[in-house]
Amino acid sequence: MSNQDETERSTKLRNNLLETQVGKGITQAIESKLVKREDLWITSKLWNTYHAKEHVRAACLKSMKDLNVDYLDLYLIHFPIAQKYVPFETRYPPEWSYDPELKLPFTESIVQVDVPLSETWAAMEELKKEGLVKNIGVCNFNCALLREIMKTCTIKPAVNQVELHPYLTQDKLVKFCRRNGIHLTGFSNLGAPSYVELGMVGDPTHMRVCIVLRTYIVGR
Repeated sequence: MSNQDETERSTKLRNNLLETQVGKGITQAIESKLVKREDLWITSKLWNTYHAKEHVRAACLKSMKDLNVDYLDLYLIHFPIAQKYVPFETRYPPEWSYDPELKLPFTESIVQVDVPLSETWAAMEELKKEGLVKNIGVCNFNCALLREIMKTCTIKPAVNQVELHPYLTQDKLVKFCRRNGIHLTGFSNLGAPSYVELGMVGDPTHMRVCIVLRTYIVGR
């Protein structure tokens, strides 16, 4: 097995176990009376392959089962992209590639399907009405996509999670979300390279940069 194959295998294994492991930690913390369930805020996300209305609830229940909880505080549409359905028993999580065995280039491995955002969002609203989730929201949505949802929704998104940092300030989106009462949360707050290790431990210059960036982010 090549190093690349081993890395891919390890990544899939890690992702597959992540929510299950978190669920075990949550259960242990509650059973040992370190916390109460209502003291925790637990968020999960709907992956692209489960956008069709008949798959949204099943995907949510799968996350709840893995996390060992009877409700989620927040459930987010991960991307405004619908991909071809992959059953849980075939591969979970399915990730981006529809068939990893084909070893296709990344852009060719993604199989998109036509599922309207309105259909996915309506199914998300049903989760909230049923009491499976307390809040519903989206990730990586721009103003136009938010407007599209808000044209037909009965429950507007509580949260929009996007990349947000001094090199990508998203001023228009920030104003739109504030105006419409949508909470905006940021990822990659140190910029795109924060997806990988920054190697800043013990470096005072880098630490000062982090403090400045943190002040900027909190100030927004």
